[in-house]
Amino acid sequence: MSPSAPQAGMTPQQMAQRVIDRVPPKLLLRVIPKRIMTGQLGPPHRPYVCMADYEELQGLAIREVINRIYNGFKHNLDDLIAAYPDAPFYDTKSYLFGEDHIDGVHSEIQEQEFYIFAIRPGEALDCVPATWKAMGIIATDHERFPVTHIVDALLTEHGGQRPLNVKDILGSIDYYEFKNFEDEREVVRTQWNYHDYLRIDAIGIYNIMELFGTKIECWHGCGYIGPGFHILSRVFFGKNLPISHDLVYFCRLMSLEDILPVLDSPDSTSTVGILDDLI
Repeated sequence: MSPSAPQAGMTPQQMAQRVIDRVPPKLLLRVIPKRIMTGQLGPPHRPYVCMADYEELQGLAIREVINRIYNGFKHNLDDLIAAYPDAPFYDTKSYLFGEDHIDGVHSEIQEQEFYIFAIRPGEALDCVPATWKAMGIIATDHERFPVTHIVDALLTEHGGQRPLNVKDILGSIDYYEFKNFEDEREVVRTQWNYHDYLRIDAIGIYNIMELFGTKIECWHGCGYIGPGFHILSRVFFGKNLPISHDLVYFCRLMSLEDILPVLDSPDSTSTVGILDDLI
């Protein structure tokens, strides 16, 4: 398979509908600055990393992709309010990927070259929407989360109870919880109990979040990036796999002015554009 002709990324409304419909990603996007490539999808100490939905952003310039997933909210708030008067713009700092090694996350991008990865959402990736609920469920599972002292501390603090409700136990887990975007304050509130679950003095919520690549000052924990209903990207947690893993479908070194290629839907074994010198 090969990259197709460029096309524009999805609109905020289209991405919001994908959240509501719980559309699973076909490919995950991970962006890594060239100078800090480690041979994994993230820093070696992190069990999980943040990823975007590749399909939602393909066709955009890499500069715009970086602005969305690292800078996130950089547009003028007054202009957005005028364009979306019914959106309550509750969270104006929803840039999510809190990577310490990205220079200029609050202003202009300093990095010039990035490794772009497209990863299939197979079982080994353990891909789930990036919400407080997902973080709590993962961080209390010894099999999924190898940081034993954090798992033990959370379970001890809560008497062995994990952040699961009856519906989660009896059926499939809904990591989002909310059903619509009628009130973003209510959207945020659906995740707040899970946020509180993770706030224990023995560990510190900042230390847990760092192991997923998120930061408290820029993340509302609802599975998407963007203020109000102006969604810039959905976002997911995935395991910090080696870049040589079979689930890595595409890899390319790209500059800010390059276009994120439109990729055909992958089968279970195909790969496109893997950089041999990285593996």
